[in-house]
Amino acid sequence: MMPTPHTIPVAAAELLRLKVALLERLWELGQRQMELVQNEDFTELFKLLGVKQRLLGGLGSLQRDLAEWQRQDPAQRVWNSATEQEECQASVTRCEELLRLIMAQEQYCETQMISRRDSVASQLLGLEQTLAARQAYDAQETPAGELPAQLDLCADG
Repeated sequence: MMPTPHTIPVAAAELLRLKVALLERLWELGQRQMELVQNEDFTELFKLLGVKQRLLGGLGSLQRDLAEWQRQDPAQRVWNSATEQEECQASVTRCEELLRLIMAQEQYCETQMISRRDSVASQLLGLEQTLAARQAYDAQETPAGELPAQLDLCADG
């Protein structure tokens, strides 16, 4: 059964309130994520990312529920009051603001993780080069069982 034009904004208002709450929680988790990335606490970071993934699934579900309302011509929407309409607009504005903040958090974390990856790669390359030099040096040493060449620096009499 197709909802009447009157019921869509009421349901949309509640869905928007839920979306704001969910985005605020994602933003809070993003703050914690930035701390974990900076402190290189990858165990806790992976746990946090799992929580965020579940919340993102909920966000996707909310978006699907809101899609019908978003497809509707705004001029055809019937509101219980001007206040309800203003509250919905404020929720939409808050959602947009939170999404911008969350995207900035994600960009920061991505940049930090790329920097960390590049640093680790550089360290590994340095270790590889050190190991190769050591192996080359070891290969040049006297074979087992032979006495190394000696230089006698003692002078007699």
